[in-house]
Amino acid sequence: MLDERRRVRGVSGLRVIDTSVMLAITSGNTGNSTMMIAEKGVAMLLEEEYQ
Repeated sequence: MLDERRRVRGVSGLRVIDTSVMLAITSGNTGNSTMMIAEKGVAMLLEEEYQ
């Protein structure tokens, strides 16, 4: 189970930033969705690093 910041609950320092975080897989190409998830994940990591 993940929290809203993609951290794995109960495991320190582990995040999941890939298409497995999608609640429902789209019927089309998942390439763009994967890129958006990755970009958002990186933004969250950088946000926390520079707080």
